[in-house]
Amino acid sequence: MGVDLIGKETSTHFNWANWSYLLSVGRNPGWRPAGTSSPERNIMDGSEVLFPDWEGGYGSNDGQKVTVDDATNLAAALETYLATAPVEHVGFIRRFITFCRKSDGFYIT
Repeated sequence: MGVDLIGKETSTHFNWANWSYLLSVGRNPGWRPAGTSSPERNIMDGSEVLFPDWEGGYGSNDGQKVTVDDATNLAAALETYLATAPVEHVGFIRRFITFCRKSDGFYIT
């Protein structure tokens, strides 16, 4: 289990541990999360799913949207982090950076 990240023309998957790691280490070199937008519908089947008290979190897979600017800022912070990242993490960090650059924002599902 984990998160599927779905962009305009690309998608990727991360397990929960790697997704949490990306969000955590992105904050260290300067990413300031803008917050996600509330899921307005289930993007898998089109049914309406409303979250009136949405708090902008990244830690669930409810179909929330990450904006282009937020994805770009997270990718930039992770690029800075790469210089000190453990070698075993570099591959999936680079994969996520590439995804962010191509995604035009993305949904977390």
